[in-house]
Amino acid sequence: MSNIAEREIKAVYTTKEAAYYLGVSVTTFWRLVAKGLIEQGLRYSCRKRVWRKEMLDKFLNTVEQEQTEE
Repeated sequence: MSNIAEREIKAVYTTKEAAYYLGVSVTTFWRLVAKGLIEQGLRYSCRKRVWRKEMLDKFLNTVEQEQTEE
């Protein structure tokens, strides 16, 4: 199975997977979360968070809209 097809199947992403899905580093991903550009995610355990695909796609749509406006 290709990486693209694998990314489409998942409904919930860990931090590392979410960063990969968006094409950014984990550090950049956390910066985007801290700035409020990406939702905080869902608390999976006391130290882990996960993100739904819809949360990540919302960020991608926002970035895409900003690029088309320029």
